[in-house]
Formats: sequence, C-alpha cells, structure tokens
Amino acid sequence: MKKWIFAVVGIIFVGCLVLFSDRTKADDETTKLNIGVLGSYALDSKLFEMHRIEENGLSSRNFDAILVTKDYINDADQESLKARLRAVKLPILFADFGDKSSLAFMNTELHLADIEMLEKAEIQMFYVSPNGEHATYGIFETDEVSLKQLNQAVDLVPRVKNLKEWEVEMASMVIE
Repeated sequence: MKKWIFAVVGIIFVGCLVLFSDRTKADDETTKLNIGVLGSYALDSKLFEMHRIEENGLSSRNFDAILVTKDYINDADQESLKARLRAVKLPILFADFGDKSSLAFMNTELHLADIEMLEKAEIQMFYVSPNGEHATYGIFETDEVSLKQLNQAVDLVPRVKNLKEWEVEMASMVIE
C-alpha cells in the first residue's frame, strides 16, 4: 500500500514539475522591454518597464521603444516633436490616440487635431525599417495576449531588414 502512495505522490510531483517548468520556459522567451515614455502612461504588465523621459531623452539608446501619449503631443510643439521622433531609430508607440493615426501624424505635416482614422487602436506602433519603409502595428486591447503580441512586435524590429521580413516573422509567431 505504501508503494502505491509513493508512486502516486511521485507521479503528481513529476507532473507538476513538468507543468511548471514549461510555463517558466514560455515566460523566459518573452523579453522585458524598456520603454521611454513621453507623457503619462503605464502598462500593467511584466513585459514592459516604463521610464518617464523628457524630449531631450529621446536619443537615449537604453530603450527598446518610445511611447508618446496624445496629451503629450497636444501640449508639445508638434513640428519639433515630429522631427525628433523621425530621428529616433526605435519603434514609436502611440497611446490613447483614439481616432488619430500615428502614421498620418508621422508622415504628414498635419497637426494631430486634423487627423482622423476609422480604426481606433489602443496602442499604435510606428517604425521605419533599415531600408526606409514605414510600418505600423496596433493592438486594440491591453489584455495579456495583446500586450505579448505588442512586446514581440517591438522586440522583432531591430532584427529585421525590411517590412516584408518583419511581416513574415510576425505571422510565424504563435501567441498563447
């Protein structure tokens, strides 16, 4: 009888060990990204470490991306801010934009108040690939799955040469 109890306890122990070690491996595959934030915004996620910065901190290479809020842009000199954001060689995340388009903001001389779009992403990502192509990505919710997708999208940017390669890599990623 004691052998059966030890066998059952052993099987349960091994099962738990396998189950929890797989979860740890999955979490280890996701990089924690450092995000410089212009404005006031926080993501409740262990995937991102947010650092409030000023415009003069945009050139810092300690960040994986820069996040800018709609309120910050409305209060800033938009022409100067656009020029500085265009010079940053990092993905730019736009949060709380509502019906405003980050792509239009970055690629036109329009002020944010003059831009509208149909889809309303919660967080929009804009980046320029090494070959000069403009790319965008957006998430519509800030749930765990969407934030993990955003994390992987940002993390992939410095490892690709062009938009097509980024799209192929993103399509091949499986998000649980």
